[in-house]
Amino acid sequence: MAENTLQQQILDTQRELQNAAGQLRMLESAAIYLAQTQRKHELTSQEVQGLDGEARLFKPVGRMFMLTKKDSMLEELTEYKERAVKEAADTEAQKKALSSKALELE
Repeated sequence: MAENTLQQQILDTQRELQNAAGQLRMLESAAIYLAQTQRKHELTSQEVQGLDGEARLFKPVGRMFMLTKKDSMLEELTEYKERAVKEAADTEAQKKALSSKALELE
């Protein structure tokens, strides 16, 4: 009887470890995506800043492009970059919490 309970606890712990490992992989891929997104917005912002004020800029909206002003484009890129930084920090905190939980289970 006690042996069955012990085996059940071992199986539960193994499932939790596998679940935690899968979540860690997902968080790592999300962190990579957010870093790439942040870098893309930085590069785009640098290119837009280098343009003169009269340049025609188009931003993608669904399957079309809309004419926009340089200032509004820079503001949006800054917002997107800040959001990506915040989400990356949140993802990193989740990764640390999940890693510590996985270490406890081991």
